[in-house]
Order: sequence, then structure tokens, then C-alpha cells
Amino acid sequence: MKRFALIILLLGSTAPTVVAQRKPILLPFTIVNGDTLPNYTTQEVFINWYLDDETRLRQKKLNRLRRDISVVMPYAKICSAKMEDINRTMDAMGSKREKNRYLRAEEKKLKEQFEAKLKNLDVDQGKLLIKLIDRETGRSSYSLIKEYKSGFSAFVWNGLASICGMSLKDKYDPVDKDSQIEWLVNQLGYN
Repeated sequence: MKRFALIILLLGSTAPTVVAQRKPILLPFTIVNGDTLPNYTTQEVFINWYLDDETRLRQKKLNRLRRDISVVMPYAKICSAKMEDINRTMDAMGSKREKNRYLRAEEKKLKEQFEAKLKNLDVDQGKLLIKLIDRETGRSSYSLIKEYKSGFSAFVWNGLASICGMSLKDKYDPVDKDSQIEWLVNQLGYN
């Protein structure tokens, strides 16, 4: 008897509810290439895109960095290619005097070709160029000047760069400090 009362109590409390199906809404349609596409018009929607000041400032900095990378990256690529070409040519040369003469001639050509363009870069583009040269060559600008010119020349140029808040010894860190630069470089297709 107790068992019977318990069964009735459980069945009564969990009685199934009956849900009626709704009448389907029929939409006008068009058949295109065997696909049925509904035709309907929605109400006009107004979208106000508002950026707070912090987001707007971050976006402005990102856009500026993107522009600076597109200005400076070709110079870093040229530097890397030219350095490989110079090293290949110098490896084939014998005497140190011949190598020095070749380096002076190449430096003169590079100055004629790029000096005016590089003087027009702003400070941020200059800092970025130092980092991108390190990215492309695997060596800092300081070590490149030291190798191709002299340690004293590298010291002097680093001193001049420090006046503008730069350092020729800056290393490129694509994982941590310069991850945003690395992301933009890849986005712009300079892999």
C-alpha cells in the first residue's frame, strides 16, 4: 500500500505537460541555383560607433606604428640584402686593403642613394629602423657599425643616437617587448 501511494505521488508530481505546436510562419522566398532564400525586409538599424578616449588613443598609436613600419621596413630589408652581398663579395677578396677600399666605395654609393631619404625619418621611425635592422640581420646596428667601420665610430654614432633617446644597441624582442611590431610586420606581409 505504501509503495502504491508513493508511485501515485511521484506520477502526479511529474505529470507531463502538453505543448502544442505553433503554426509555422511562411515567408516569401526565391529559388537561386537550387537554394531557397527567404525574402524579407528588416527595420532600419542605426549604429553609433563610439570609442572611449583610451581606445581611440590606442588605435591612433597602432595606425601610426603600422604606417611607420610600412615606411621603414623596406630600408631594413635593403640593409639585410646589401649586408649579405657585401659579406659575400668581401669573402672572395684577399687583402684587408682591398676590403677597406671596397667598403668605402659601397658606403659612398649607399650614402648617395639613401642619405636624403633617411634624414627625413622622424625619431620614432629611426627607433623602429634600429629594431627592424636587428630583426632582419640578427645583429644590432651598433655591432654592424663596429664591424664595418670601427669601434670608435660605433661609439660616436651611439652617442649621437642617445641625444634623440635612441640606442644602437637595442635588440629586437618579437615575443615580449616588440610583439606588436612583429604582429604588424606579419600583417603587412613582410615575413
